[in-house]
Formats: sequence, C-alpha cells, structure tokens
Amino acid sequence: MSPFQVLYGRLPPDLIPYPPGSSNVAAVDEVLVARDTLIRQLKDNLAVAKARMEAKANKKRREVNFQPGDQVLVKLRPYRQISVANRLTNKLSKRYYGPFEVIERVGKVAYRLALPPTSKIHPVFHVSILKPFNGDAQAVVVALPADVEKGQPVEQPLAICGSCRVLRNGAPVRQVLVQWTGRSPTEATWEYLEEFQGAYPTYHLEDKVFSEGEGNDTTGDMESRRSTTGDLEPRSFSNLSSSLKVLQYCLNLTVLVLTTNFYDEQLPPDDALQFKALKALVIANYRLTGSILPWLNGLTQLQLLDLSWNHLTGSIPTYLGDFRSLFYLDLSNNSLSGEIPKNLTQLQSLISSDILLEEPSTDFTFFKYKDMSMSRVTYQYKQITTFPPFLDLSSKLLTGRIWLEFGNLKNLHILDLNHNNLSSSIPGSLSSMIIIETLDLSFNSLTGTVPASLVSLTFFYPSSVLPTII
Repeated sequence: MSPFQVLYGRLPPDLIPYPPGSSNVAAVDEVLVARDTLIRQLKDNLAVAKARMEAKANKKRREVNFQPGDQVLVKLRPYRQISVANRLTNKLSKRYYGPFEVIERVGKVAYRLALPPTSKIHPVFHVSILKPFNGDAQAVVVALPADVEKGQPVEQPLAICGSCRVLRNGAPVRQVLVQWTGRSPTEATWEYLEEFQGAYPTYHLEDKVFSEGEGNDTTGDMESRRSTTGDLEPRSFSNLSSSLKVLQYCLNLTVLVLTTNFYDEQLPPDDALQFKALKALVIANYRLTGSILPWLNGLTQLQLLDLSWNHLTGSIPTYLGDFRSLFYLDLSNNSLSGEIPKNLTQLQSLISSDILLEEPSTDFTFFKYKDMSMSRVTYQYKQITTFPPFLDLSSKLLTGRIWLEFGNLKNLHILDLNHNNLSSSIPGSLSSMIIIETLDLSFNSLTGTVPASLVSLTFFYPSSVLPTII
C-alpha cells in the first residue's frame, strides 16, 4: 500500500508519459515536460541508491547451500522464561540446537531436516537460521525442544523451589518459584499458580506446593529483576535456602526483611551466598535452627542485623565486630553459647557517631517487634534511620565476663545482656557510654555491687538497671 492510498483511501492516478509538443499551449507543454523529466530523475536516483545499498549489503552476504546428508545446527528464536502468560524474547541470547541431518532442499531458501520422531516442530527451516556443523556428527550440542509456541521453545519446569501468596487486584493469590529445565537456578521465576497449572496441566504440584504462614515483608525481588527496595507485599514463603539463592542475584538489594516465615527450617549453611549491597537483614521469628554461618561475613555494608527469636546454636561470630557500619544487632532469644566476642566492643558505628553520618541509612519502612511475650506480640512501625544504636544479646546461654571495653561504645543507646550466665562484676567503664538509655544486666550471675559511676549517666533510666548481684 502506497502512502497516497493510506492518506486518500484510493490508488494514486496513473502518470501517462507526455510526448513533447503534443499540446498547442506552450505553458502546458512546458509543465508536462518538466514533470516527466523530474519523474525520470527520481527513478534514476532511486535505482542508484538501490544499487549502492545492494552492493554494501552483499559484502556481508554469502551463498549458503547444503546438500542432503550435511549436518547443520538450527537457531531458534532466543527465549528466556519471564512469564508463562507473557512470553518475552531475549534478543541478546544466541542458542543453536542440533546437529541434524539435511534431508532435502525445499524451494530456493529452505531445507527439510531429520528431526527426532518426538519433535512437534515443523522440520522445514529457512537457510538463514541454519549453520554448518563441523564437529563430531554423533555429538548433540543442545537437544531440540519438543515443541515451540509462536516460534519460541516451550520451557519445561524442572522443580518447584518455593511458594508464596501475593495480592493481585486486591485478592490473595498463590505463586510458585519455578526452576526451568536447562536453566540455572538464577533464572528461576515466580509464576501465578493458576496460570502455571493451565500451561502445564500434567505437572503434578500436590507434593511441591508449600505450607502457608503469616505475612512477610520483602524488598528487592524474588524474581531477581527489581533492583533495590520495593513495595511491601504480604507473602508466605517456604524453603529458605532456595529463596536466598535466588535473592542473592538481586545485585542492588539493600534491605531484606523475611519475618514470620520459613518455620522450623535451618539457616542455610551455603558459604557461597553473597549479598554485597545489603544494609539491613532481618530473618526473625522463624524458629530457625543451625548456627550463624560464615556467609554472613560477606555483608560488609550491613547496618542492621536481626536474627532474634530463632533456635540458633553455637557461638557468636567474631567477624560481626568488623562491620564498620553495623549499629543495630539483635541476636536475642536464641540458644547461642560461649563468651561474648570482644570484637563487638570495637563496632565503629557504636564508638563514633561520625560513622553513621558517613554511611547514610536506607529509608525503608517495615514492622519491628517492640515487646514479645507468650500471649501477644506488639509491633512498632519504623524506618532504619529511626532505629537507635542497639545491641541485644539477651535470653541466651552466654558465659564469661562483661568486657571493660563496652565502655568504648559511646554511641550506644541500648545494651541488653539479660537472662544469660555472665559471671563477672559490672565494669565501672560502662559509665563512659554517655548517651546510654537502657542497660539491662538482669538475670545473670554477676558479683559485686553496681558501680556508683553509673548514676552520673545523663540519659540513663535507673529503672532499666536490674542486675542480679550476688
């Protein structure tokens, strides 16, 4: 269709060549001769431009011919699973399948290939997506997918790594985390369960959909595509290990809050987990077992760490004291044992307020428990920037002494060491924590008396000092 027809809705009029001198009116003769001259010039220019473009394009073209019996590779349209419902094309990917034997030539530019009997793909391919195979004819580089949809290979699910509930149009719906056949775990995607079952009706999910729990606050993306922090969506997750393996590829993830989910699972022992940009990590209220593992050592930008209300065992890692920006640490209500690492008295952000100014906290709203008892849990809505410098090592099995060096933590607001088996005296150096608001040393096996110097603390609430003195 010509532009004229698009504009006027009819075919353009035919331009009949004009023989010069056919009109008795000189002006008419002059106009028509000029018109024909212009038309010939335009056609000549178009022909020259076409020849120039052809010559340039043909420099990169080659004559490709295959004979029956030749081995070729087939390039299908590149495809990376984004959604079962909305299939998207990854144009930068290249993938060949085969090799396959050429049976015959079909027309001038197509060939029929000997595909596997189980293949549902049409065996005739354009020469432009075929590539000569020069290797071992018996080797299969990539097996051809059984079927394609709209020119793209149909992905097959390999495993269900997790499940959750999300809000969709205001209603809670189930999603499943799917790992695809031939794809790495980093390419696992969240799919709506109903759409997934419609696309894969023969894939049995009865033993693969996980249990539900209460809500969950997350930032970043379980699909590994949102980059930093995102809106809160109520979710109920299971399979903590698989979820963390996917989340670690959110390279710009700064806040990760996974509360009241993954019940009775184990803190992943995978040392290879990496969250280099993470500034806040909350994995609390899970009843998780295991120990605080070395993979947390890579969270060098961490400002807030909350692993409270789990069943973690073992000792507190000394490397936590090396986190320059860590100002909020809550390991309370676990079963951790051993001495308090002396390194914790060297947390730079608790020694100098300048550290916090150098490392601006990420503003992201989420719920943080304020008080917890056997009967109820009270929540408080906060931001990281509003959290006080905080160190809570209470309700554990810690032994040993209260280090004199705790007095160096001049920026600390709250120190809670209650319900342990600490057996030293109370150091007078604690009076150097000049802006301390809460100091709880109760329910330990401390000796001696409360140092008189603690009375001089300006911001100190006397009612919060409840040490058991023997």
